[in-house]
Amino acid sequence: MTIQFEIQDNQDVQLILNLLNRLKIPFRQFQKAPKPKTQRENRRDFILNFEAREKSSFGDALEWQRRERTDNFLPFQSN
Repeated sequence: MTIQFEIQDNQDVQLILNLLNRLKIPFRQFQKAPKPKTQRENRRDFILNFEAREKSSFGDALEWQRRERTDNFLPFQSN
């Protein structure tokens, strides 16, 4: 005969396991299989854990900003 229990409380699990041992009843413990991830969760994990394989060809962003974003005189600005 096979009986299957789903027990959430660890104290209850220990109590039942102790009883089974005392009565010399063979048993096996099974863990619930984790719920498979959804496609959305997989995509989120990919984005959060992304690491580039090679250095960016863009270069140093701070250097680019200093070079490109300098304050320039615009003809419609008043001095």
